[in-house]
Amino acid sequence: MKNPHDRFFKESLSRTDMVTDFLENYLPDRLSGIIDIGNIRIQKDSFVDKKMNEFFSDVVYKVKCKGKNAYLCFLFEHKSYPDSDVSIQLLKYMVSLWELKIKQNEKKFLIIPLLIYHGKAKWNIGLKLIDCIEEFPDELNLFLPDFEYLLYDLSSYSKEEIKGYGIVRVLFEVLKSTYSDDFKYRLITAIEVLERLEKENKGIDYFEVVIRYVLDVKEDMNVVDIIDIVSQISSVKGGKVMTIADKLKQEGREEGREEGRKEGRKEELIKVILKVLVTKYGISPVKYKEKLKEKDLVELEIIFEKVLSMENISELDKYMK
Repeated sequence: MKNPHDRFFKESLSRTDMVTDFLENYLPDRLSGIIDIGNIRIQKDSFVDKKMNEFFSDVVYKVKCKGKNAYLCFLFEHKSYPDSDVSIQLLKYMVSLWELKIKQNEKKFLIIPLLIYHGKAKWNIGLKLIDCIEEFPDELNLFLPDFEYLLYDLSSYSKEEIKGYGIVRVLFEVLKSTYSDDFKYRLITAIEVLERLEKENKGIDYFEVVIRYVLDVKEDMNVVDIIDIVSQISSVKGGKVMTIADKLKQEGREEGREEGRKEGRKEELIKVILKVLVTKYGISPVKYKEKLKEKDLVELEIIFEKVLSMENISELDKYMK
């Protein structure tokens, strides 16, 4: 997968039981008594733009905060190092959410950004927007759109600091394990917790999500290694690891075939577009060939339609930027 961290985070935090467990264990004391975590609703919209997508994933929940509407934005940073511009990126994100909700005639609400950092280096950046802006005299600070985000730095969590015994512990143990020397211990801990939760009917259908992620990100371990670790807790689950690995291989083949079909369609469209440029406009297609190769399938389909209908070749330039 292009970004297994993104998929694992979204599949995990899209579970209401996961988020409830997270909030019960990790909300600061000043917020735990005023946010109604018993009535949270997931929002389908994502507010991560294309530039942020490489580094951030998001899951948004609507809650009540002292009776007023609020949005909890769970943002997952999957860079391996802290980014000093994170506050500015989060501000852009929050503005996108505000703009959408205002268009939907919802104007009075609060946004609380929660940043879960999953990197190798410890987080060493301030938690406020003002921390990443050059220092000004105090009398000028009122012009800064300052805010603070809640940080959960997995790189600094010790075994004892991962709280709770619910499903969020599985998530954090697995995420922490990918950059830790004690991967085996943490995965065993996660599977033990999951076994107990499944017996209590609280962790159903999460084992496959965990194993898919581990198989995707642990390039230094093979399927047999993972089976050996999991089998120490459950021989049944150890057997399931191979089944999941086979599924991943099949999906990879299917994805490869689909990508092959898309590439074939792209090549076909490029050839047709270039041919139309020669026959309809009588120009050499050389200047457009490389630019067309940079376009995705959707963009090429749009260009193809425009090439057939436009009256002047100059109209094509705005689609080739």
